[in-house]
Amino acid sequence: LFAASDGQERTLYYFSTDLSNSGVRSAGFLKFCGTLAPGNSLIKSASYLLHSGNFTTVRDFLLANSATIIQDDSGIPLGSYDPKKWRLFPFGRYAGPIAEFPARYQPQYAELFRRSQSMDFGIGYRWRSHESNLLLAVKLPSDDSGHVAAAPSAVSPPPPAPRRPRRLRPPESIPPRGFPWFWR
Repeated sequence: LFAASDGQERTLYYFSTDLSNSGVRSAGFLKFCGTLAPGNSLIKSASYLLHSGNFTTVRDFLLANSATIIQDDSGIPLGSYDPKKWRLFPFGRYAGPIAEFPARYQPQYAELFRRSQSMDFGIGYRWRSHESNLLLAVKLPSDDSGHVAAAPSAVSPPPPAPRRPRRLRPPESIPPRGFPWFWR
């Protein structure tokens, strides 16, 4: 439990579970999560798992039950987002996947991030701030029949955050190897 900025008590859940297709089908995890929908999802995927065919159940669940999704490029592949249902806001720089996952390069992601806003922190495999990326995906409202309402003709992304001047920092000292009690 924690208190939100408005003073309201909130609950944060943490789970450790198998999210593969067979894993989520055999557990009640998604059924429980469905009782909390629509939700806001933060995705940092291990090994680009949501790009794999063995994780389609959880990927489809997130797309169907999230109001917003924040992710880096290791999350849901860009091609899985229906542009009629989602408004996408890119932040940072897409430098492609790390060397271990060259097959996960997304040309559509690279194109989208040509118009991204800057980001002054790092996250994910490319954790350095000048290499990191985040995608904010906001689901467009739908009417009660399930049809998505027409998107405004010119939706602009949120205004850019003011740039803070970079302060040069001296390099951190590197401690000698070994355990602290062996240092002299």
